[in-house]
Amino acid sequence: MNAAMERLAEALASRDPTQADRLACQAILLDPDLAAAYALRGRLAARRGDPILAAHHFRVAFARGDRGLETRIGLAVCLEASGQDALAARVRENALVPPELEIFADVARAQAPAIQQMLSMPLP
Repeated sequence: MNAAMERLAEALASRDPTQADRLACQAILLDPDLAAAYALRGRLAARRGDPILAAHHFRVAFARGDRGLETRIGLAVCLEASGQDALAARVRENALVPPELEIFADVARAQAPAIQQMLSMPLP
């Protein structure tokens, strides 16, 4: 296991969201193509109620090849909030938004212009 994967494993095992985010960030610094680390940071940002940061991380995770359910749903929620319903439907692939993400979806809709601007930026 390389150093980036070790950091990601530590992040996934952490019960402290702040520490998990820090470790996932370190994993990304060691391996900028590590999609799972971006996905974790997206989930953590969504739980914190930060849809702009979540949209960024979910988008990068998806672009780096993560097609996991949480990544697809998180990205779809952000895309819907920014008015990109057709793309959101393709990304979601008929998966339903779980109840725990409904509040996040409401927060994302409230910040739709900022999410739309972030989603229009080039990927890192």
